[in-house]
Parts: sequence; structure tokens; C-alpha cells
Amino acid sequence: MTAPEPALTKVKPVEAAHLLDVADTPLAVEGRPSCWLVGTHGGAGVTTLARTFAPFAEAGQVIPAANDPATVVLVAATHLEGLCSVHRAITQFRANQAGEAQLLGVILVDTAPPVKNRKLAKALSSKRSVIEGATNVWSIPYIPEWRAVETSALPEWSPHDEQEAEGKKKRTKVDATAAVPPAVAEIGNEVHTAAVDHFRQLHP
Repeated sequence: MTAPEPALTKVKPVEAAHLLDVADTPLAVEGRPSCWLVGTHGGAGVTTLARTFAPFAEAGQVIPAANDPATVVLVAATHLEGLCSVHRAITQFRANQAGEAQLLGVILVDTAPPVKNRKLAKALSSKRSVIEGATNVWSIPYIPEWRAVETSALPEWSPHDEQEAEGKKKRTKVDATAAVPPAVAEIGNEVHTAAVDHFRQLHP
């Protein structure tokens, strides 16, 4: 996983109407999260992921620039509005419009089954490719079981959880309402590890 790129000064700034708010005072949080999840649009899935991944904190649609760490992972759904909004948010960071916050990457959340229309799928794939070329990207698959579970009842992943052997993961079907699916837990582990490594680079 590559380290976040420093903001580029020559990037065209994002118009004010499309900017995410940037906090000038620390956001309240319990403990010290490894990173902050910031949604780039309503319904991105930030609350769900913050509940699912224990080390991460939820910042809504606000960039926590005054917190330490101020490591941000943007969250967006994989429909066109989500992809466009997260692309603008990436540009906001690269154009130095995010205060002292630093972008670690993006989590894209599939909130519906895969698109079958080829023309529409191609348009979404093209936009997604642009995002993947700009920063780290992790993908959360569509999990239909979570639609029938209240957020407070969702299973939780923690770095301290004992992980099953890789072969067993592939053979065993996990009840997504009782435990975080292995593929999702793996993403949580990758993001957490990247965030911790990034923090250590900033504070050697």
C-alpha cells in the first residue's frame, strides 16, 4: 500500500459550494482513533463503517483538521454521485483546502448489487479508475444482510481479534450479522495498519 501523496499546490481548487467543511477545533472523540472516516455525501456509509471498525472514528462530512492524528479516509458509495463527490474531496486535499488533515485513501462502499447495464457500468468504472489513480482505494462489497440490522447491532472488528487461517476463511461462510465478513475484516486491518504506519512516519 502506497503512502499518501503530499498535497499538490498547482491543482485547481474545488469550488466553495462543493467543499467539505474543515474543522478549526478538535472533534470530540473517545480514545485515540487510528484514522477518521469522512463521508463525501449523505448516505455514504460512514456510520456503518465506524461501528464495524473499532479503531476508526466517525467525522460525518467534516474534515477533522485540528485533531491529532488528522489522518482521513474518505468514504463514498459507488454510484455516480458518490464517485463524483469523492473525486472532488480528493482534489480538495491535493489543492491544500483541507487544513492540516492528511488523506490516507478512500473506502468505496457498494450499497447495491453490481450494475448489469453495460453502458452504465462502463461509466462508473471509468470514474472509479480516475479515483484509483489518485490515492489508495479499498472496496467494501455489498452485504445484503446488513440492510436488516440496526447499526448498533452490527458486528465489530478490532485489530486484537484473533484471525482465522486463510484457508479456513475461504471455506467457511460467515454469518454477516454475527461476525464481520473476512474480506471486510481484511480491509479494516489494511486501513488500520496503513494509518498506524503513517502516524509513525509523522511522529518518529
